[in-house]
Amino acid sequence: MRLLWSTYILIIMLASEIFSCHQKSPLHRTKEIMNHLKYEYNEIIIEIE
Repeated sequence: MRLLWSTYILIIMLASEIFSCHQKSPLHRTKEIMNHLKYEYNEIIIEIE
């Protein structure tokens, strides 16, 4: 269930990232999203182990 939820968050983040690119928003916003995704995946890996 946690994996499914995190995948759902991933899809939302990627969609918002694409939207941000269309808006030509600052690069640091994309970096924030990527940092959040790394954190999410670290959480998943810890739970799987």
